[in-house]
Amino acid sequence: MCNLNKDIFINKLSSTGHSLIEIVIVLTIIGLIIAISLPSFSKTTGSYNLDNSARLLASDIRSIQQTAIKNESSNFNMLFSTAYDRYYLRNGITPYTTVNLPSSVRLVSVNGFVTPNNNKMGLAANGNPYNRFGGHISLQDRKTGKFLYVIVDSLGRVRVSETSP
Repeated sequence: MCNLNKDIFINKLSSTGHSLIEIVIVLTIIGLIIAISLPSFSKTTGSYNLDNSARLLASDIRSIQQTAIKNESSNFNMLFSTAYDRYYLRNGITPYTTVNLPSSVRLVSVNGFVTPNNNKMGLAANGNPYNRFGGHISLQDRKTGKFLYVIVDSLGRVRVSETSP
């Protein structure tokens, strides 16, 4: 009778744990799942950063338009630095806000605004772009190559688009 209880006790101990091979197989499967899903997560993050940056830029353009209207001043403008992927909201030549784009977003170009160096968007006192010329700013996701365009028409309306103007 003593041997029977001893055999039951030993069988319970040996069947409660997992072998090292089972644990290694499970960890390998988890690692493969993570390795497969990580690139798609990275693309999703890049796309989110691009969309967020374009919407922030459009919002900043609307904000500086309202500031120009409120102050009845044509001194307000935006200066874009494609070399450093940032832009400045300025009163005259003095920047009062600097916005650095996320590292995954590239400021590609500023087109159509009539300014001497073509990387400045000036505003009239009524919030419209200088000389009533519109333009657009091109942003690109470095990972996927996707573009978004922030378009300002001649009347100052601002929109974000996936299609090039």
